[in-house]
Amino acid sequence: MSLGRILLWLVGGTSAVALALTGIIGFAHTPPGRPLLKWIPGMGDDGCPIPDVTLTPEQRDEARATSLVAVAGTAASPAQPALAWSFGTTSRADVERDVAAHGVACEATSDHALRCTQLPATLAGGMDADTALFEFDAKGRLITIDLHEAVPDAAAAVLLHTQRRDALAAEVGPPTSQRGEPDAAWIAGAPLRIAAASFRFSDFRAEIETAHLGHERYRLRDLRQAFGAAKP
Repeated sequence: MSLGRILLWLVGGTSAVALALTGIIGFAHTPPGRPLLKWIPGMGDDGCPIPDVTLTPEQRDEARATSLVAVAGTAASPAQPALAWSFGTTSRADVERDVAAHGVACEATSDHALRCTQLPATLAGGMDADTALFEFDAKGRLITIDLHEAVPDAAAAVLLHTQRRDALAAEVGPPTSQRGEPDAAWIAGAPLRIAAASFRFSDFRAEIETAHLGHERYRLRDLRQAFGAAKP
């Protein structure tokens, strides 16, 4: 079955499958998942049809805060783990200095975002991230870390998924929700399967996602976002 047919089948599925499709569409808007956009009805070969909108840094922060309400929890987080950095206090200059010291190549994708390649485990908390996206608020403070790593097989993908999930749980408590199965046989069983663990608080959010992209390709995503008062 082609990838396009699988996606069309998913569109007509149950509400549980709709949640999976939401995850797929979200992943498709990340750099490594962008090739999937052409298979999503309405997106076309040129990617997402939503045009770019120019906002001031303050307007961008306000829009971000509004959009994150939908994924925020109700309780405050006991911590906001940011790997080698600290949300709300680490500056863009700090991140640029740290990655440069490790010979990491980065580019500014906007006035508030930095994309790096081959972020080493010493900075990425034990994973060798193929790509790392850092985002900063209007005051230049770190607010998002989004890591991606291609994994050679399902067993390795599940092992890394479990390690990342458990490391987060040790700092902020168990996942607030999970979907899919972090099991090698399950995730290898069909393309587009996603296992995810969510940690959602009123001031912090983290997502550990492992996706089967088809053709025995697997990718892990570790997303962390702060949207409240900084915590150590």
